[in-house]
This record gives sequence, structure tokens and C-alpha cells, in this order.
Amino acid sequence: MKKKIIVFVSCLLFIISLIGCSKQKSQNSLLPVEAVSTQTTAGENTPEVSCKYKDGTYEVETEPDNEGYITKGTLTIKEGIITEVDWGLFDSNLDNKPFDENYAEVFVNNKAFFDQSQSDWTGSRGYSSKFIETQDLEKVDAVTGATWTNEKFIEIMKLALKKAE
Repeated sequence: MKKKIIVFVSCLLFIISLIGCSKQKSQNSLLPVEAVSTQTTAGENTPEVSCKYKDGTYEVETEPDNEGYITKGTLTIKEGIITEVDWGLFDSNLDNKPFDENYAEVFVNNKAFFDQSQSDWTGSRGYSSKFIETQDLEKVDAVTGATWTNEKFIEIMKLALKKAE
């Protein structure tokens, strides 16, 4: 019985924190995106919602890196949730050719680069959905063979989140 009361109180505190954040959103358009853990008097962990980002769609773009790749990203935040994430890489050395499923053909005469390009492309396809699912960039882990694209994804999403503050 005691556990049920503790769970009920924890859930109630969580709901109250969400309501408080919603009221703050309507006053200054800030949205909850991050959660941290706090202790209740009963010793149970309950999430505390942090309203940190403004509602909107944020488009960002990097300068070409030392290899000529440009990263572009779009992030949409609605009602406290990252709802849409779109991003891509473009090769400024090849008239901004997109790094997509066909990009590996650039390396048709170099099997190692061809295979690495295919691996990076395939692995990178899940980064956007993982970010939306977890609402946390730190939980978007690199896929084996796609570390480079993971670094580019994290970089562009950090820029978008900074713009949303």
C-alpha cells in the first residue's frame, strides 16, 4: 500500500511540473525539452521539466569543413517536443552534391572509400528518428561505420538548439 501511495505522489508531482511548464510556455513561449531528476521527501526520483527552448522551426547551416562538406539542418519544436528533424550533408567541391544513397558513386574507383561512404550513409539514416524519440542528443549514438555522420549530425543539431534558446 505504501508503494502505491509513493507512486501516486510521484506521478502527481510529475503532472504538476508539466502543467507548470505549459503555463510558462503560454506566457513566454518556452518549451520543455530536457528532464532532470530530483528527490522527493519519500526518496523517490521524479522528473523535473526544464522549459528551455522557444517554439518554432530553426534552420542552420555550417561553413564548409576542411574537406568541403557543408551540413544543413532543420529542427522543429512544438508543445514541448522536438517533432521534426531534417538534416543533410553537401559536398561544396562537387557543386553541393548531396551526401545521399548515390554519393558513393563519387568513389567508384576506390573500393575502401566507396564502402565507407555507403556505411556512413546507411548508418546515418536513424539519427533523426532517435533524436525525436529520446529528445536527447547524448542518446543519439554513432552507428558502427557511421561515426563521421554522427559527429556532423550532433554538430548541426547543437547549432539548431542554440538558436532555439
